[in-house]
Amino acid sequence: MRVLPVAALALLAGCKSLSPDAGFVEVQKAVEERTGAQAKWIRAADEADSVRARVKELLAGPLTASLINTPHAERDAARPFGSTLP
Repeated sequence: MRVLPVAALALLAGCKSLSPDAGFVEVQKAVEERTGAQAKWIRAADEADSVRARVKELLAGPLTASLINTPHAERDAARPFGSTLP
């Protein structure tokens, strides 16, 4: 019967070692390094409003070739919609 409390303590100790941001900082750095884009973790309503306004602002303007011309754009455009083939 002593195994259960020891197992429970081990499980709780493992949970405590998780970072509060769930590793988002590493993801944020990787996204910025690879794409130059800024990833944002929305945690509150006011942050969501700010991001929503920025997206609306970006979509109000024309799309540029740099947004459309991705390395796989031609390949992806040739595939049927919903296709999962690489």
